[in-house]
Amino acid sequence: MIFSYLIINLFSLLWDGKFQWQQRRRNKKYLKKLTKQEKDILSCFIKNSTKTYTLPIDNGTLDSLIRMGLVSRASSIKSERFCSPVADYNIESWVYNYLKDNKNLLD
Repeated sequence: MIFSYLIINLFSLLWDGKFQWQQRRRNKKYLKKLTKQEKDILSCFIKNSTKTYTLPIDNGTLDSLIRMGLVSRASSIKSERFCSPVADYNIESWVYNYLKDNKNLLD
């Protein structure tokens, strides 16, 4: 009984690791084909050396980065700047480090 429990947990751990590896590999390919608007957003984090940055919430490009799992919203609506609501966003740590090491991807 315990042996089968260990085998199932080991298999689950390996499966999750493989899934994360595949997702990260897919996202690295995506980072090599960023649009100008996506580069502009991601470069805000790198240029300011921060993993949290305040951005307008009504940005479709930002939504695509969130769907890809590269950026996530860190707070609810923070304030309104020039009649546009803004919120804090976090860049994933591995994305931040990858782009910091490969700044040419943001050119």
